[in-house]
Amino acid sequence: MKKILLVVLLGLFISCKGQIEQKKESFKFLTYIELESKSTKELRLVRNEVFARKGYVFNNATLQKYFSDKDWYISNPNLKITFTDEETAFINKIKKLENLRLTLRNSKSNQSVNCIDKIDDENNIYPITFEMTEDYRFYDKIEKAELDMFDNDKIKDISCEGITYKIKCFDQIEYLLIPTALCGNDETFLVLIKEGKTEIKNIYGAQSRYERLDYVLTKDFLEIIKTDYYGYEADQKRDEGKIKKTSIKYKLTETGLVKF
Repeated sequence: MKKILLVVLLGLFISCKGQIEQKKESFKFLTYIELESKSTKELRLVRNEVFARKGYVFNNATLQKYFSDKDWYISNPNLKITFTDEETAFINKIKKLENLRLTLRNSKSNQSVNCIDKIDDENNIYPITFEMTEDYRFYDKIEKAELDMFDNDKIKDISCEGITYKIKCFDQIEYLLIPTALCGNDETFLVLIKEGKTEIKNIYGAQSRYERLDYVLTKDFLEIIKTDYYGYEADQKRDEGKIKKTSIKYKLTETGLVKF
């Protein structure tokens, strides 16, 4: 009986292994012409698929979620990743194309980039809240307002790989929205860039053990709501009567933030 059971288990193992290998063999090394037809986001996914098919566990929540939904993906955090010469050349080929596109994109003026205000006229984006930024579909709507700020160290440190979204179509000042929910972070930032100076304002997330920020962004104003929990431990039931909420509204003007 034990021998029969062993044979059955061995057969299942071989069958599963064969299926996994068959799925992994389905990966196609695309030609440069085929890669050129891909969008920037698609290139990123194709490049990272080489890692995913080896069981790589991504630190980026967006990539981890994307590949976790694939039938062939089997994560292995203890696996040491190695690449064949063909895989290395393929990854480098995609990186060169990505860098070329980034260079061309950064060489264009900001006027060629839409802003959320402009997109809102067609897609009804506003009002924007943190809950909205947790939904993948939200980013599809504002994709045309996306900027790559890899050359700004301050923004790169707080954002999901340097990606930000332009809020206003102003010439002399830039207002940028940096949501980080899809990277697994509990923060959102508003960035002002004027005359080469970068100012970062945290508009969502815990500021201390007893203080949190929330926000509502509309086409006309930004409201920041601060909630204070006085003298209560985080693991105790909070008395709603003791919670203090205050809010401040700002108008995003061509000269800077103006408090209402």
